[in-house]
Parts: sequence; structure tokens; C-alpha cells
Amino acid sequence: MSEDFHEKTKKLLNDLNHFLIHVVIYFIVNISLVLFAFGNLSGRWWVFLIILTWAMGLLYHCIKVYGIDLLKTKNKKLNLLWSFLFKITVG
Repeated sequence: MSEDFHEKTKKLLNDLNHFLIHVVIYFIVNISLVLFAFGNLSGRWWVFLIILTWAMGLLYHCIKVYGIDLLKTKNKKLNLLWSFLFKITVG
């Protein structure tokens, strides 16, 4: 059981790390795209299409990582793991 808990914790932290990297890259690239398109908006409408579609992908990634569960079917051990991780990171 301890190894299973350790593996789930390791996977969860890895997923959180990948999500944070995804968020940082999203903002860096999209700020650059907006600055690029700022000069001539009429010819560069596709920039905003990229931003919106990438935002939907980022939202999906967020739901996948943080596990938003509207039906409350999540495993109780996973909830315990989340509370443990928040307790460690917050203080």
C-alpha cells in the first residue's frame, strides 16, 4: 500500500509540474503573439484563434490534472493525497 501511495504521489506531482510548465509556456507564447499582432489587427485575426483554442486545451489539461469531479465519485485515498500535498506545500 505504501508503494502504491508513493507512486500515485509521484504521478500527481509530475502531472502538476507539467501543467505549470504548460501555463507558463501558454502565457509567454500568447503575449508574444499579441504583441506581434498589435500593429495590424485586420490581417492577423488568426492570432486570437490560436489563443482561444490553446486556452480550451489548457482548460482540459487543468480539469485532467486537478480532477474536477462534479459527481463526487473520486477515490477517498486520492482526496487524502491532495490534502496531504496541500498541507506540505502551504506550510
